[in-house]
Amino acid sequence: MRAPDEITADEIDRRSRSALEVPLLRFLKASLVDRVDGCWSIGLPPSDNVLNAVDALHGGVIATVLEVAAYLAAVPHLSAEEEAVTIAFAASYMAGAPSGEQLRASGSLIRRTRGLAFAAAELRCDSGLLAFATVTKAIRPPSATV
Repeated sequence: MRAPDEITADEIDRRSRSALEVPLLRFLKASLVDRVDGCWSIGLPPSDNVLNAVDALHGGVIATVLEVAAYLAAVPHLSAEEEAVTIAFAASYMAGAPSGEQLRASGSLIRRTRGLAFAAAELRCDSGLLAFATVTKAIRPPSATV
């Protein structure tokens, strides 16, 4: 059996950009920011697109950026022949976001096994921690992720 090809920095960047090119994240104006140890964070500017009916940060927006931040944390730990898909997600919402503040979601890999990746993600603003999530990803060949 051939050993999997290591993922390159260019491929990490390509996959990270691709994760934010989906229509929902473009609508939210999410962007890659603050690359640390090969892992990108997500910047989310204040806009009406991230608000719910009472002008508060929408819980679904929070969940979305936390899930993608966890993916970005897993990407540097994949081989070139692997992809990661979410199979479990749990979030805690700790505080509301003050109006007009830039948001930043970042993730970290907790553990990687042959078939799973366990990640944590957090959403922060200048005022502090807003939400935290744990995410489990199944590791699969790209063709098996649909």
